[in-house]
Amino acid sequence: MKRYCMVIVMLCCILLTACNITETDSNHQLSPTPTVVSEQTITSTPQATITPEPTKSVDFSEQKKIELETTLNTVESQQDVKAILLEAIPLFCEKLSFDIEKAELNNQLPEHYVLNAYHNVLSEKSELKYAYEIQTKYDEDTQIVTCSIKYMPYKLGFEENELQKDARKVYTLKELISIAQDNLTETSVDIMIMNKELNVDDMQNALQQAGYGYILCSLNQDATQITMSPANYKTREESLSYIEETNLLADEILKDIVTDSMTDEEKIYAVYSYVAANTAYDHRYYSNRDEMPYESMTAYGALKDNLAICGGYSWAVRLLLDKLGIECYNVNGKSHGEYHMWNVIKYEGKYLYFDTTYDRGITPELGYSRFAMSEEKAVMDREWNQSFFEHLLVSE
Repeated sequence: MKRYCMVIVMLCCILLTACNITETDSNHQLSPTPTVVSEQTITSTPQATITPEPTKSVDFSEQKKIELETTLNTVESQQDVKAILLEAIPLFCEKLSFDIEKAELNNQLPEHYVLNAYHNVLSEKSELKYAYEIQTKYDEDTQIVTCSIKYMPYKLGFEENELQKDARKVYTLKELISIAQDNLTETSVDIMIMNKELNVDDMQNALQQAGYGYILCSLNQDATQITMSPANYKTREESLSYIEETNLLADEILKDIVTDSMTDEEKIYAVYSYVAANTAYDHRYYSNRDEMPYESMTAYGALKDNLAICGGYSWAVRLLLDKLGIECYNVNGKSHGEYHMWNVIKYEGKYLYFDTTYDRGITPELGYSRFAMSEEKAVMDREWNQSFFEHLLVSE
C-alpha cells in the first residue's frame, strides 16, 4: 500500500511540472533558433557612401601638341619634316625643333630645308594654309633648326574681348563677296571671319567674284582684312572710273530689256539674249593678243564696245543680273583644253550653267545650246573647281 501511494505522488508531480511548462510557453514566445548562413550570404553593415572625385578627361591633342613642341625631332629626309608638320599644324603647334645632323640637304641651306618642306605641305594640303607664316633659324653648333609658326586668328577663335567693333563679320563665302563688293573704293576693310570651317583657298576664290575685273580683292596675310588694288597696271582712279561707267551702261541697257512684270527667269533670258546677240568675239586674243585691250576681258568691253572675249561676256551677264538681284557668279575653268569663263545662275530654284560666249550671235529663234545647262551637261565639255562652287552655292 505504501508503494502505491509513492507512485501516485510521483505522477502528480510530473503532471504539475508539465502544466507549468505549458503555461510558460504560452506566455513567452521563444526566440527562433538562429539560421546558419554561408559566408556568401552575409551582408555587412552599410558604410557611408564615398563619391570618388571625377576623373579628369585627358586632352590627348593638347598632350600631343606639348610633346611635339618640346621634343627635338630627329629627321633624315624632307619627308620626315613634312610628316611632323602635317601632324603639328592641325594641332596649332607654335614651336618646333628639328635635328638635321643626319639629313641629306642636297645643297639646300638648313633653314630652307625646313621651309621648303612647309611650302610643300601647304601645296599638297591647301586646307592647312591658315598656317600662314613660318620662320626658321639654324644653329650651326647643334645642327638644329628651330621654327615658329603663325596661324590665322579665325582658326584659333575669338574671345569676347577680341571682337572688333568696326570689323565686318564673315560667316559665309557669299557674305565675303558682298563685303568686298561694297567697299571697292577703299584700300582695305577690316573683317573677322567667324566661321572656322571656311577654307583659305575658297575665300580667295570667292573674292575674285568682286571688283568687275578692275579691282583685285584678296585676303591679307593673316585674313583679318580684305585688300583692294587696281588691276592691269591701272591707277585706282582709272579702275574706279571704268567701274562707274560700266554701271551706268548696265543701268541704261536694263531699262530697255527688262520690265518689273517679268519673272526672274524671263529677266535671265533677256539678259542672256542681249549679251549673246550684241557682243562680238575679239579674235585679237588669238591673232594679236598684244593689241587686244584689257577692256575686252571685262563687262565694259561687252557693254560699251560690243567686243569681248569670254571674260567680258561672263562679267557682263554677272553685272546685269547682280543689278536685278538675281544670284549669278563667274566660273573660271577650261573648255576643250583652253582657259574659259562662263556663269552659274540660280534659275528656277536650281544653280545651272550658262555660256553666252558659245551662244554668241545666235538668235533666240534658233535656240541656245548653252542656256541653263545642268552640271552633268556642263562637265561634258569643260572643267572647273567644282568643290569651291559646292561650298559657295550652299553657304547661307
